[in-house]
Amino acid sequence: MMKKLAPSKSQAPTAYLNVSTGSKLVFGYFTSMVTIFGTITWMGILFAHIRFTKALKVQGISRDTLPYKAWGQPYLAWTAFSITGVVAFFKGFDVFIPTFNYKSFITNYIGIPVFVAIWAGWKLYHKTSMIPLNLVDLTTGKREFDDDEAMNDAEEAMANKSFWRKMWEGA
Repeated sequence: MMKKLAPSKSQAPTAYLNVSTGSKLVFGYFTSMVTIFGTITWMGILFAHIRFTKALKVQGISRDTLPYKAWGQPYLAWTAFSITGVVAFFKGFDVFIPTFNYKSFITNYIGIPVFVAIWAGWKLYHKTSMIPLNLVDLTTGKREFDDDEAMNDAEEAMANKSFWRKMWEGA
């Protein structure tokens, strides 16, 4: 359990910044750290979606078979990924103006090396690699969803029938 808490506990010493610095400034530091971690999270979601759509294409599965199909994909996902990357890169540009502020630099960009370290550590420790697109599992659990959807459709169809129709079909 303690290993799982290590990433959270590693950020605890930043609370001591409040000893010598105003709480408003410390709140700004925390906001900056949360922002970069949130940005990296969205980039991860977008990357997973891009890989998912590529896996569908490689395996010959039409996007029309999905319950929801957003227009403009995967191009809009790539656009959002790029824009989010630019925002992550430039969000802390003000640490260089008028003079370099190392505290703001660290809090604005700490998420990038932390993410890379955690991701690379996971990959190295577990000896995993990127799953080839033709081997991505797109069907596990699909039958359960299809069965559940069919049951919901049947219940909805029954609910829309009149009392006498239900009696007739039930007899």
